[in-house]
Amino acid sequence: MNTSDEEYAAHLAFRRNILQIHEEFHRREREQIDEEINRIGQKLGVQETEKRERPKDLPQIILEGPFNALKYEVAKGERLGEYGVCYKNSNNHDAFQHCFNVLKANSATIKNHFSEPSWTHFYWLYLEKYDDRFFRKKKKE
Repeated sequence: MNTSDEEYAAHLAFRRNILQIHEEFHRREREQIDEEINRIGQKLGVQETEKRERPKDLPQIILEGPFNALKYEVAKGERLGEYGVCYKNSNNHDAFQHCFNVLKANSATIKNHFSEPSWTHFYWLYLEKYDDRFFRKKKKE
């Protein structure tokens, strides 16, 4: 991959990350509007309106793009070999926190790492020791 390909891939990953941020913003906005409608309805004596829930047959899609857009430092361990460490202080706070929260919500640990089939890495937290970083290792091909 040459430099222009790398720049274009980074640009696409950035755009995908922005789209995911927009999707999350609109999801939260819908929830706030639903809560406000319910508050007004209760004030007027109307039963709580039905909340729109995500259809159960629609799978939750989590993309690796936001993880790939972060900076990682290469580390090497005797048992793990080469792996990456993503530090909070070396990255955009919101982008880091989003990825950290995805891992935390999925209880990602070294023994129970988090990944999707299409991803190139698996990810984990080590919360017993660190709350300012997470880790990744490239999947074996």
